Amino acid sequence: MSRIDLMVPFSEKDEAKALGARWDGVARVWYVPAGKDPAPFDRWLPKVIEPDVRAQNYYISRSSAPCWKCEGITRVYGFILSGSYEVSEWIEGEDDDDEGTIVWDEWTDTTVLSYVRGLPDAVLQRVKQISPHWYMDNSRTVSEPYLMNHCEHCKAKLGDFETIQEADSPLHPIYPESISRMSIMEVDEPFSASASYGISTGPDLIAVVKK
Repeated sequence: MSRIDLMVPFSEKDEAKALGARWDGVARVWYVPAGKDPAPFDRWLPKVIEPDVRAQNYYISRSSAPCWKCEGITRVYGFILSGSYEVSEWIEGEDDDDEGTIVWDEWTDTTVLSYVRGLPDAVLQRVKQISPHWYMDNSRTVSEPYLMNHCEHCKAKLGDFETIQEADSPLHPIYPESISRMSIMEVDEPFSASASYGISTGPDLIAVVKK
C-alpha cells in the first residue's frame, strides 16, 4: 500500500503526528506512511467527492497578486473551462419513492472555477508540477478544504474570494491591465472537478489572453 495524503488542520497536526503521520515539507501535506494502517487517521482521510463539472480539455491560468500578509508579489493559479463542457444538475424525484437523479447539461460560456474541492489524481499531479504553493488547504471561510493558492514568500493562504471571486481579480480579469498579467496553458486531457463554476468571463477571455 502506498502512502496516503491527509487533510489535517493546523490545530490538529500534533495529534496526527502522535498517531504516526509524517510531514512532507515539499508538498506541505501530512500523510500516512506506506504500509501503515490508515484506520486511526479516518477523520483526516480525503473524502470521495463526486464531480459536478467535466470536460475533455481545460486551461490553467497564471497571474500575480500582492500578498495580504508580507505584501510581496506572488504567482497565483486557477482553472478555466471554455468551449464545450458539462455541469451536473440534481433533478428531484416526482414522489417519495423516486430519489431523483443527476443529469449533465452542456455549457459553452467560458468560466473560471473556484473553491475546487475535489480533483482526479491525474489533474492533482499536474497541479503539483505547476506549483508547490497551490495545494489543498483548510478554509475557515467555506468550512472545508479546497485547492488554494499560497504566497511564495511567506506561505500565507490566498483565498479564492480575493483571487477569483471578486470582479477584476487576478484570476478573473476584466480590464486590460489585469488581463495583461495573465497567461494561459491549455491541457488537452480530460478534466473533472467538484467546484463552483458560475463565474462567466465572456466568450473572448481565452483569445484575448493568448494575443
